[in-house]
Amino acid sequence: MRSLVLGLLMLALLGLPAASVSAQPAFALTRIELVFPNGRGEITVPLRYPQLRVFGMLRFSGSGIVQATWKVDGRIVAPVVEPSLFHEDLIVATPELPTFEPGLHRVTLEVSDPKPAFKLPTITYFVTAEDYEDFKKRTEKSR
Repeated sequence: MRSLVLGLLMLALLGLPAASVSAQPAFALTRIELVFPNGRGEITVPLRYPQLRVFGMLRFSGSGIVQATWKVDGRIVAPVVEPSLFHEDLIVATPELPTFEPGLHRVTLEVSDPKPAFKLPTITYFVTAEDYEDFKKRTEKSR
């Protein structure tokens, strides 16, 4: 119902006739891909690595308001509330991810609205025991 109301509101703002709403498909998540800045679903970084982020590319049918939550190791990192309009892909990003604890970490974007009809992906990052500043010094020396 909320999607229909939002659709009618968007059509009214765009000056389109309300009759076109009936042809609009239901708001649904049809695809999601999560990647790190390296374009992959996995990355290894040193301890205290700055500005590690994940990007989510989402595709929908219909239009509406997307509600989701970024999670790392099951803990909430950030909420996502974004409009999705007329079959446009939506790209969302995490805030800076925690890299202060060595080991393997799992990241997911838990979409609550619209409810996905498929299993959501989880991607991983590994934090080494080597500190970022030491890593930078070591790699600069080898140049």
